[in-house]
Amino acid sequence: MIPRLSRFQKQNPEIDVRLTASLKPVDFNNSDVHGAVRAGSGEWPVRADKLCETYLVPVCSPSYAASDLPLRGPEDLDKATLLHSLGRPNDWLVWLDGAGFLNVDLETGHRFASSSMAYQAAQCGLGVALGQRFLIEDDLRAGLLVAPIEVPIYSDETYYFLSSPRYAGVPILELFRAWLIAEAQATNGAFGGSASVK
Repeated sequence: MIPRLSRFQKQNPEIDVRLTASLKPVDFNNSDVHGAVRAGSGEWPVRADKLCETYLVPVCSPSYAASDLPLRGPEDLDKATLLHSLGRPNDWLVWLDGAGFLNVDLETGHRFASSSMAYQAAQCGLGVALGQRFLIEDDLRAGLLVAPIEVPIYSDETYYFLSSPRYAGVPILELFRAWLIAEAQATNGAFGGSASVK
């Protein structure tokens, strides 16, 4: 979302956006949070707008992909340095299972506190991270990352924008919500996902 926020600011220069990152549940009743992006099933006691489904794909830097280590299929990952996100510990297992290849030692490789740290490590040539396609789409287009094994596997998580009932109908929240959904639709169109409004 951060790389695209400049588009929102250009369209709405009078609005200041405050973003925080957290994996904790959002307590809309006891905070001034207007909205939150969360992964899950979509069953929350608040308005939940589907942004996108999660597809996982291995990514690395162009230089890592061009090294002597071939990366043509899932079987080549057993020789690669895997980059793990501690925030999404099962992603490699989900992807390898979906790709039909489980002969990779998932105990090896580097571990990072977040997916964004793993993506940055991949950009620096440290190994192969498992990217959530909608989060890395801009990096792929910019050539910062490549997907040498183009096998996107669906994860069972879907991202939603949750709106606080306390701020329902507030024009600024509705404007940001509409912009975020439009951005998700534009990104999802590139690889077959979807976004919707409830």
